[in-house]
Amino acid sequence: MNKLLLTSIALSLAASSLALEYEPTWRWAENAPIYRLHISAYAVDDYSHFTGGSASNLSNRVRTKNAFIQYIEESANRAYPNMPTPIHDYMYNNSGATKANFKNAQLYHSNIVFFAGHGAQQTLAFYDQPMAVSQKPYGGDIKWVFYDACEVLNINKDGQLNVPLYSNPSPLDNNKLMNLYGAFIGVHAILGYYSLGRDDPYYTSNGVTVYQHVKYKYFAEYFIENDFTLWEAYYWAHNRTFNEFDQVWMNAGAGHIPGFTPAIAFMAGTDQHGRYHDGSAEKFSSTYEVGLDPRKEGTNYSMYILYQEFGTPEY
Repeated sequence: MNKLLLTSIALSLAASSLALEYEPTWRWAENAPIYRLHISAYAVDDYSHFTGGSASNLSNRVRTKNAFIQYIEESANRAYPNMPTPIHDYMYNNSGATKANFKNAQLYHSNIVFFAGHGAQQTLAFYDQPMAVSQKPYGGDIKWVFYDACEVLNINKDGQLNVPLYSNPSPLDNNKLMNLYGAFIGVHAILGYYSLGRDDPYYTSNGVTVYQHVKYKYFAEYFIENDFTLWEAYYWAHNRTFNEFDQVWMNAGAGHIPGFTPAIAFMAGTDQHGRYHDGSAEKFSSTYEVGLDPRKEGTNYSMYILYQEFGTPEY
């Protein structure tokens, strides 16, 4: 499969002083499959104690988190039957999914981190408070972070959230860009949304409720079992989910389903040995075992963003 040609912008940013959480000494600088899944995941449906502004309760965030873990582990078990049992490092829902429990967690032991809840540009809404993404930089063993929350990866200026990044003049907000960049101290990629996210259910003819978190079933199959690249798997999982749900809604006479814009922010460039790495193009079967840290001496990494609209997204 050819690399998808989507809206993109390269963001070459100067290194800034930011202490690393942790850098494992055992790593080898090779491409290899994930040896063992370590997953940390947080989800919030209950926003009755949120003090950072107004936030309505949600209904499918915990369900989405649980589905994500299930699908990732099922695909890994099928593709790598000898892989050791996955480890759940940090698992919090609702009242446990506080800002402090996320910010203070030693997430660097995980290779996958997941959050589902409300979001805004470069902001996650936990049970009690919001948190700017730059307040929790990702390094250590973390390969991929998933934000199933609205607009977290959107770095456009206020009032221009739906304007393409390649437009002239550009809608890019440098402060928002630097906030997002602050989350990268080794993590290979962060996946999420440029638009509002969605988790609308549809109802089958036999009364079964299906939720849009089925996108993670497709993602896990593409990424882990079919050996797609990270962005290809995320892209095609959303493409398939949108088309399936849109068809069901159309057949029911409900019109087109609201769209969404999946996105990925990632590091790409050369390490201190001159070897090229692309966080969007790596595979589960051959992920690079060392962090892609733009602040490490001798490296030449830039942050990139890819996104794709499906249907008519809301911002």
